[in-house]
Amino acid sequence: MVDTEQSISKQPISKKQIVVLVLLGIAALVIIPNIIGRQAQKAPLAQEPKECLPLYGTGKQTYSVLTGKPQNPQIVQVEVDPIDVRRNQTQTVTVKVQDKDNNTITKESGVLVKIFLDNKNLAAALKLVKAEDMQENSATSFLTTWQGSWVKEDSNCNTYTQTITAKNSKGEKSSVDLSFK
Repeated sequence: MVDTEQSISKQPISKKQIVVLVLLGIAALVIIPNIIGRQAQKAPLAQEPKECLPLYGTGKQTYSVLTGKPQNPQIVQVEVDPIDVRRNQTQTVTVKVQDKDNNTITKESGVLVKIFLDNKNLAAALKLVKAEDMQENSATSFLTTWQGSWVKEDSNCNTYTQTITAKNSKGEKSSVDLSFK
């Protein structure tokens, strides 16, 4: 039978081993807090709010719409009042539409504005406010003016776009995208 106390030899710890243990302890004290700090930085409790970029322009803005391939109906002008609408304010949109092949307005005719903001999208159906014949280069076309309003209930720091779609009594459509940022 072997005595267990005698089989385990007691060797003194060398200076080399002490230096290695001290270096491992220092490395652990330096590395572990850095790892914990990085994890805390990757997962913030609350995101900082993004800076809101200002709009170019203030008040009423009028845009003429020109295209190399005119459609029928053709959106020729868009007026936005005010362009810099603030939360809980009303913005009025007026759209002029030219139709060369048609001079009839029916319930199928209309203009719809889709508004895209940071967190919300909405639509506003415009109402007919004026219809008239228009002479252009010895040709007669039909010009209609549509108008409507919407109340801003969201921010527009990153997204502020309007898609305007016009539809005539024949069911033909054309649209234009306006981006204000």
